[in-house]
Amino acid sequence: MFEKPEDYAAFMRVVAETWEIVPLPIYAMVAMSNHWHFVVRPETSDQVSEFFRRLTVMHTIRWKCRSSWSRNYDSIKGTAEEREVTAFCPLAIPVGWT
Repeated sequence: MFEKPEDYAAFMRVVAETWEIVPLPIYAMVAMSNHWHFVVRPETSDQVSEFFRRLTVMHTIRWKCRSSWSRNYDSIKGTAEEREVTAFCPLAIPVGWT
């Protein structure tokens, strides 16, 4: 799941994007090589499930798309961030997600 520093950075961007949509109070978190832990305090009954559903799905989509492009990743021109966006599979986003 997390093999290099860029993987952790990409995950933190997904956490930030998810938090913008579902602002779940996060008191602490740690991402390890094969899983993560969060300490949260939800303000509504559905906040935890909605936040982690979005986080997990988006992280999985981006990770799988990026790893499927890994053979050609270094040949894509542009900055590392532009390559990440290029490697992201927009057609894999579930219908209804914004």
